[in-house]
Amino acid sequence: MEQPTVRLRPASPQDSDFFLRLRNDPVSRANSITQDEIDPQIHRDWFARSLERDDRRMYVCELHGQPCGTVRADLAADGSYELSWVTAPEFRGKGIGTAMVRTMVATLKGKVTARTKESAAASVRIAESVGFARQRVENGVINWERECP
Repeated sequence: MEQPTVRLRPASPQDSDFFLRLRNDPVSRANSITQDEIDPQIHRDWFARSLERDDRRMYVCELHGQPCGTVRADLAADGSYELSWVTAPEFRGKGIGTAMVRTMVATLKGKVTARTKESAAASVRIAESVGFARQRVENGVINWERECP
């Protein structure tokens, strides 16, 4: 499958509902480490605080101007980044997740980590195809790592 060309743009306050829709999607929740449905007001508060944080980078992934997913990079105390991502339901199975994570990783330097559930087959494939190496598995969660030049 040819990888789609996607664009990442920084998230803005107007993206809060898109992030919430993706986060509360039943398939997304089933594949997330934290599976609870998020209350809209709790999410709005979290999202507003997240946009103000210096240690968090949140992006909307777009394909031909259409929002198709999100990716977030949290800066850890040791200088590494932890990535998390979600693809919009209507764009799943089209290589979007791999394209957006690959695009995000290309902007980072040093150690990058991620955590996925073992049972989240699509996220496992994304991590592997973007060059992450399995470090360990704990309670059904795979810890991934890679170095970015």
